[in-house]
Amino acid sequence: MVSIAFDEHAEKYDGWFMKNPNVLTSEVLLIKHSLADPGETLSVGCGSGLFELFLKRDHGIEITTGIEPSEAMADIARARGMDVTIAGAERIPFDDASFDTVLMNGIPAYLDDLGAPLTEARRVLRPGGRIVIGDVPASSSYGMLYRMAGMIGTWEDPYLQKVAPRHPYPVEFAGASFTDQQPVDARYRFNSWRATYRYRFDRPSGWQYWVGFTAKVRDAEIRLIQCDTVALDDDLGFVPLLHLAARYRINDRWSFDADFDGLAGGPGRAFDLGLRFNYHIDERWSLGLGYRGLEGGVDNDDVYNFAWFNSAVANLRLNF
Repeated sequence: MVSIAFDEHAEKYDGWFMKNPNVLTSEVLLIKHSLADPGETLSVGCGSGLFELFLKRDHGIEITTGIEPSEAMADIARARGMDVTIAGAERIPFDDASFDTVLMNGIPAYLDDLGAPLTEARRVLRPGGRIVIGDVPASSSYGMLYRMAGMIGTWEDPYLQKVAPRHPYPVEFAGASFTDQQPVDARYRFNSWRATYRYRFDRPSGWQYWVGFTAKVRDAEIRLIQCDTVALDDDLGFVPLLHLAARYRINDRWSFDADFDGLAGGPGRAFDLGLRFNYHIDERWSLGLGYRGLEGGVDNDDVYNFAWFNSAVANLRLNF
């Protein structure tokens, strides 16, 4: 494996990816999808451990063992918590059947022959183990750019800069692609409807309490528009919530209300809190003025979206 070039440019390797976060994110997601539940994993040619760092931080996939021919790259990976042995892929310094998965991310382009590395990878795999290979095909546009940069010895060559895209991968959303070359109009809509069943507890001190549950229907939509490109992601769903409420009767005319609907678990949460002062016109009619806050969202493989809405509320109530 090639080590001299990476010894000289170890820090620039990370720097290029940090300047191109869409490339880094897309490649990390591809590796995450391919690894799934990898068990004990060996990263062959782990480099600076950059991908292993993001796999652990963002996706909970921990890879702590690696081999790397570049001492400078290995030092960075060690600083990130990896146990790295200086070695090439042609001779992996581990016993037979030592790992559940062998990851070879981006190393085929630096090898003249994959035969020995694959034989070694198979040797250190346990029965039923997997070899996961990530690479940029040499015949692709990126492959040719990599080859040109390797021949020239730098990505900073002015001729290469003309053909190398500043932002290689666009942002993908709901089946459409968006670049940073044009402004994006983002629209977010969130509607909710709810029905609550609750039981009241009266206290002689002037307090009333309610406990029950709320059936909430949410209707959310995210819409992105860039020139003629329009992408829409909507979601209509049911959310069961715990309901708690309290009222304190200050005097014959005034009272204070607090109510809460909420639930958290799995990939998301929803919290709805209301605080309100009421003026009682008579036994049936009242006016209210207060605050309502709604916070919640979801984090899954399709979307990450959390929002916090704050609003002033006014109401006219008729009690039957």
